[in-house]
Amino acid sequence: MVTEELTLDLVSESDPVLRTPVRAWNDDIGIDKKALVKEMLSYMIIKGGIGLAAPQIGLDLAVFVMGNETESHALFNPRIVSVGKEIVQMQEGCLSFPGLYLNVKRPESVIIQYEDLEGKTQDRELKGIMARVFLHEYDHLMGICFTDRVADLSLKLAQGRRAKNIKKR
Repeated sequence: MVTEELTLDLVSESDPVLRTPVRAWNDDIGIDKKALVKEMLSYMIIKGGIGLAAPQIGLDLAVFVMGNETESHALFNPRIVSVGKEIVQMQEGCLSFPGLYLNVKRPESVIIQYEDLEGKTQDRELKGIMARVFLHEYDHLMGICFTDRVADLSLKLAQGRRAKNIKKR
């Protein structure tokens, strides 16, 4: 059971949990929902992220958090209702792939549905960076990493840049 004392840690980028679709969140699974969200948000902010999905901390559950210290959201069993037609390319990073930055194409807007912390179904339209963060974290729930969204050559070049940066430190 997840409790207030939970200490989260990211799984490595090669961990199979990042490549495996998750199971639906169910309040009967024995995890304290509010404590988990509190810990995930705290960890995300401490690590400088704007999103964190359960698989990134080793849990195969359909939940992620997104936002910042001012405004944050917990999304349980999220789903995509529709995506906008406009596609935008933007640089993304991922807490599970430290120091790796990739130019990823994603829809500029998305209409979503999810359960909030109280279990109520919410419908929202997200645009811009919030749509991007949602889609990035949603991918994690589907077993897809942002590295899967770019060409092999782009990935290899970015990995080379990351390796050079690590050597400089």
